Amino acid sequence: MIRQVQRSFTRSRLGSVTVVAFALTLLLAGTAFAANPATNTTTTDQDLTVEIMLDPDPGASHWLGEPLEIDAWATLGEGDFANVLYVLDVSGSMENSDFNPFQDINPPAGIGPEDDCNADGVAGSALDSACFGLIAVSDSFGSEANIDMGMVVFGDGAKTADMNPAAGAQTFTSPPDVDNDLVDGPDVHQVVRSTDTELGGLGSAGLGLFTSDFTDGFAFETDYDSALADMNAAFAAEPPGEINRAFFLSDGEPSFFTVGAGSALEAATAAGTIVDTYGLGAVAPGSCSVGQPLRTIADATGGTCTEVADPSSLSTILPAALTNIATLTVELNGVEVGSTAGSEPLAMHVENIDIAGLVVPGLNLVEATAVAEDGTTVTADLAFEVVDMTLEPAHAVNELGSDNEHTVTATLLGSPGEVAGQTITFEVTGTNPVPPTAAITDGSGVAMFSYTVPVEPDSIGTDTISATAIIDGHEVTLEVTKDWVDSTPPEAFCLEGVNPNGKTAPKAPGNGGQAQNPDGFYQLIGSDDVWPADTLEIYVVDDGSGTVFGPFAVGTTIKWTEAAGATPGAKPIGSSNGQAGAVSWHITGNGDAMIYVVDGSGNASSPVSCLVPPAPA
Repeated sequence: MIRQVQRSFTRSRLGSVTVVAFALTLLLAGTAFAANPATNTTTTDQDLTVEIMLDPDPGASHWLGEPLEIDAWATLGEGDFANVLYVLDVSGSMENSDFNPFQDINPPAGIGPEDDCNADGVAGSALDSACFGLIAVSDSFGSEANIDMGMVVFGDGAKTADMNPAAGAQTFTSPPDVDNDLVDGPDVHQVVRSTDTELGGLGSAGLGLFTSDFTDGFAFETDYDSALADMNAAFAAEPPGEINRAFFLSDGEPSFFTVGAGSALEAATAAGTIVDTYGLGAVAPGSCSVGQPLRTIADATGGTCTEVADPSSLSTILPAALTNIATLTVELNGVEVGSTAGSEPLAMHVENIDIAGLVVPGLNLVEATAVAEDGTTVTADLAFEVVDMTLEPAHAVNELGSDNEHTVTATLLGSPGEVAGQTITFEVTGTNPVPPTAAITDGSGVAMFSYTVPVEPDSIGTDTISATAIIDGHEVTLEVTKDWVDSTPPEAFCLEGVNPNGKTAPKAPGNGGQAQNPDGFYQLIGSDDVWPADTLEIYVVDDGSGTVFGPFAVGTTIKWTEAAGATPGAKPIGSSNGQAGAVSWHITGNGDAMIYVVDGSGNASSPVSCLVPPAPA
């Protein structure tokens, strides 16, 4: 019997996170770690994790032939709760074609309405490019419920967006693709598209949804301090211990930016917030040089700084701050047993791989390797033991009369540390039962069991010999059979007998002369290796007529008379009193007597002749 282990998998709030699997531990990108699970950091600062699950329990040895299945998961930040903020510059320069020339962002060729992301009538601006780029980022996040999305815009100060159409102000919404009002697509898209700025005039700028917040003069400044302060406040309102990451986009030099103790940047750094910064358009060249504000923010928070001279490329550049899983391959002992491929931002898995017929006795190794689109590779490995047992011989036949001992050998197959010193319990059932007997395997996993049976008719039959081993709570029993048989015939002897009075008959002249025993007195004798004499049957055959007489008991004395032409027959003679009863039967035949013996198994001996002279004519 093999113990079955039932298992269920409980996945956390998000079965796997993709773009916000932000690294909590710095690992070398592209390096595989021998572990299960194994984690590595992508070039986009995401935790790529691979885990192998074996059913049943991987911590125990498994019997060969036992059901075994593998599940392998590759995830980007499984179980992490992340808050993502878009921090966007809405100063007037974001729609200044002299500073950032308007561009053809989307097909068809030429600047047209398709390039006006915020539908303000100004198409192809840097603000439109940022709008399309941030929407692309939110789309890459998918529908993961452990990602909270928010937005802050900044100019002359900062404004935190209302991310939900419900009453009141909600700083975050989740999941990224939620569409609570069922109007104009996901709520995040609507908020991003509601950003606007005014070049010149009253310099009004801000957000239109879900609570309208525009302020005159807001477009006239670029206040990094306020942007960072609002970002900090938004993240601080979320539960502690969650990952906070911001995408900070600006096309100008800051009007206000402070570093050092007491600054908003210092607070962001202390909170563990990761800020990726992007310098857009004309300000891009050199904006990520050491000492520049955008580079300073990124360096202080563990983010990256990217120069984007062509804002129209933001739809590609911003999502590229993240990566997807490209492939997941599972190997057993170096042979591929399952794989999948694609472009998965969240998770990739290969489930229910049946390996029961592929494992071998000994140590087996499962390796699951995930490769991200940025080339990062992670390999998890899981080693487990498989054992098997043989019991030999599978079937044996013993001639009971010549061999009444039998030995079986149980051999455990597997790693030496698993098969040595194990207990094998042998038991015999059937004709010759033997109670359970324990034996310990040697260093090679071998245990032997021997038993003997009495040489007697009751031992004839079939025994079933079982061997049971229990390793790590898993039990297996093998059975073999043993047939104890009697196919050896008995032996017959025709000995000179006495006359009815018990006197020894005189020997024939010439030491045999015309016959073994001229007076015809013979004692019928038989013997067998298994059957006792009192169970044997002796038959007397007239070799002249073929007439069979008997059966007679071993030791019976007869008088045989050879009379050609006479009718063969047998009659009792002698007396029940005194020596006159020494001869039991007088048998007349046409020729000499032959005798053979039959044992209880039905084996018949070879015939033996009992010669007498023929009767006088």
